Amino acid sequence: MSWESAALVWLVLGVRAVALTAVGLAAIVAGTHYAVRRKWINPFGGFARMIRRTSDPALRPIERRLLTSGQNPQTATTWLLGIAVIGGLVLISVVQSLLVGMVTLFNVAPAGPRAWAHLAIDWGIGFMMALIFFRVISSWVGISPYSRWMRPVVGATEWIIAPIRRVAPAMGPLDASPMLAYLGLLLLRGLLLGFVEEGATRTACGPQRCWSYLPPCRPFNGSRKMAHLEASSVGTRIQIHVQPRASRTEVVGLHGDAIKLRIAAPPVEGAANLAIVRYLSQRLGVSIDAIIIKSGAGSRRKVVEVVGLQPAEVAGRLGVPA
Repeated sequence: MSWESAALVWLVLGVRAVALTAVGLAAIVAGTHYAVRRKWINPFGGFARMIRRTSDPALRPIERRLLTSGQNPQTATTWLLGIAVIGGLVLISVVQSLLVGMVTLFNVAPAGPRAWAHLAIDWGIGFMMALIFFRVISSWVGISPYSRWMRPVVGATEWIIAPIRRVAPAMGPLDASPMLAYLGLLLLRGLLLGFVEEGATRTACGPQRCWSYLPPCRPFNGSRKMAHLEASSVGTRIQIHVQPRASRTEVVGLHGDAIKLRIAAPPVEGAANLAIVRYLSQRLGVSIDAIIIKSGAGSRRKVVEVVGLQPAEVAGRLGVPA
């Protein structure tokens, strides 16, 4: 594993550790306050006073907000725990999305205009869908659309939602226009990406189209077959024939023009693909992010790309002919 991959892995693990620690501390605060209210522990004891003193900076703003809105300030600890859980999940998702975005931009740099168009459509419409989803969730928890934090979100999405609201049939107190806008953007993104991919270069991954942000490894002329190992612009592409439900996961040589891989996982709900990625990551000594299933996710014949290793290195580590 390169130092760059190791740094990314440690960064993600560090963020997860921070989020988990925050949730654990919030749970301790909430549990202590609940125990005090139930008179299980003395509110004037050393432990209860320490918890209150250390949690005051986080609890007081929440209690003031609850008082202002006419709610019970004693529920502040529950709100703190919820904020910690949701905030931790959001933090992990944002960091992972940023890292994936950095890797994607790095890979798309040498690609052609179609790859950039694919990336712009995918990210642009995806960002608008995320804003609409956030707007729907905020309305469920009672956040005013006129608040300081929601005004930019409403302004960025209202031009899509307002025309749908005018023509969509009323459903009582439920405003279905944001969800209809979300579904419309989802459909539009699929159509646009399909149009862009329709003109993409066919690669040596097999007779199906193998689209990615990466430049094609080799033109596909419809007659040649892919070898079990081939060099790509970022590393090596491996053609694999998978035998699921084996007694253990292992490479057992070649199967025609593919490497035969037995896996212990069943071929259901992505379990086989996850097992393949984990096994190849460990066997080849690279991070999980460096193993990409390019095609065949739902079949036994798959094309997997290994970022950062040449075919000779992959062959040596898997114990197969180069």
